[in-house]
Amino acid sequence: MARVVIVDWESLHFMCRILGIGKLNFRGLYQVLAHKIGTSDLHKRPVCVLPPHRRETIGKSLQTAGFEVVAPEGGEKPDDAYIIDYLSKLQSPEVTEVVLVSADQDFAPVLLGKSMTVHWVATRARNDEGKTMVASALEEVFEAEERFNFVELKDYQDLIMREPARPRPPIETPSDGRRLKISLEAGVDTDSIAFLRALLRLIQSYPDVRYTIEG
Repeated sequence: MARVVIVDWESLHFMCRILGIGKLNFRGLYQVLAHKIGTSDLHKRPVCVLPPHRRETIGKSLQTAGFEVVAPEGGEKPDDAYIIDYLSKLQSPEVTEVVLVSADQDFAPVLLGKSMTVHWVATRARNDEGKTMVASALEEVFEAEERFNFVELKDYQDLIMREPARPRPPIETPSDGRRLKISLEAGVDTDSIAFLRALLRLIQSYPDVRYTIEG
């Protein structure tokens, strides 16, 4: 009997923002995932999957905390593709438990095809718009599958938070002809992409508004 742990970093990053976590305590995160969720012995070091641009900034710190760090490249959403491939290769009875940190419902189908217990770590906390990152389709899986256990990330907030997020300053609207510059960062999940497309259509209706897209 063994347990594997895999972290979808980008999803965790956005969940932390909703929870008001500014900086993570990597050692605390490791302790929670390695020792507080699930009952079987660890099969190997917890795996943290990063987008390539984050390897240089946090990769070494995560390794020092005890994680195996992977930053796949190439193709569309290479981090998601890596996680799906990783999960698909898990075999029973060698692995009996999976601890997955993510709010991405795309990982559910591959785990539904397995027989191991799944501890799905995410948060139902709502953002400023009253929306949660856990999609209704994923909630249906938790409701229908007894071996899928939802684990609320917020319950471990005090253990994984190093610093709270700084309050966002209010946006002042210039009234004297000055230009206003706004920076927006969004994920690559289905809901975020739909929101960005709707926002882009709105922006394009104002010819004097300039925008730049980086990815």
